[in-house]
Amino acid sequence: MFGMVARRAARSGALWGLLFGAMVAATTATYVSAFPTPADRAALASTMEGNPAFEALFGLLRGMDTVAGYTAYKTMVTLVILAATWGLLGTRALRGEEDGGRWELLLAGPTTRREATAQTLGGLGVGPAALWLPTAVLSAAAGRSADVGIGVGASCYYATSVAAVAAI
Repeated sequence: MFGMVARRAARSGALWGLLFGAMVAATTATYVSAFPTPADRAALASTMEGNPAFEALFGLLRGMDTVAGYTAYKTMVTLVILAATWGLLGTRALRGEEDGGRWELLLAGPTTRREATAQTLGGLGVGPAALWLPTAVLSAAAGRSADVGIGVGASCYYATSVAAVAAI
């Protein structure tokens, strides 16, 4: 049971992680090309920071004159919603299998409900790790550019904040 659920969760988590990492990389590249000078970045920050409409939607905006601040603003809400939705789909491994009658076959053997649930939850735990890895690697790779300047630690922290939502 663990292996089947873990493979399914790892496969989909890795695919979503690749998408998330690509989104972060594309956002950093877009920011660097759209706002190449410090004056351009300062103008963007003065336009967006303190704007009540943006703050109502996204919270307090900070660091809009940096690549990291803009990337977090531009991608975090979208990725958190997608990660939460993907994480909720994991419930089909528990309740969906039971409703489909497939657990009855498993539970007819020596496996108890508690063991089956523990194996399934363990397998589901592989998913957020598989989501985290490509998100962190692609974010760190995008941040290595001298124009971008996002450190590996910040990239890992960002990936952790997205993957944690899926786990929760």
